[in-house]
Amino acid sequence: MSTAQQIVDNAIASEYIVVFGKSWCPHTKKAREAIAGLELPEGKKVKDFDLDLMGEEGEAMQAYLKTLTGQGTVPNIFIQGKHLGGNSDLQTAKDTGKLKELLVVA
Repeated sequence: MSTAQQIVDNAIASEYIVVFGKSWCPHTKKAREAIAGLELPEGKKVKDFDLDLMGEEGEAMQAYLKTLTGQGTVPNIFIQGKHLGGNSDLQTAKDTGKLKELLVVA
């Protein structure tokens, strides 16, 4: 297993919300703004990765995420270890109330 795979797998398994994005991406920015506005359970945090600022490792992480999820674009969002999708998926989940369900600590 590569270092990139280990970083991705560890983040998904251990973090409450993980956003794999790019610093310049407007969709990543919009998703991060939406997540920043959420009321998270006490002690729960968001882990952000800017893949474009991580060089070859970031490229390898994005390639692994595509293999893992089928999604080759950013942001690539996980909540409590479950793949949500991208920004449009996040916004839809927020608008329909599904996001509140996903945020309940199991």
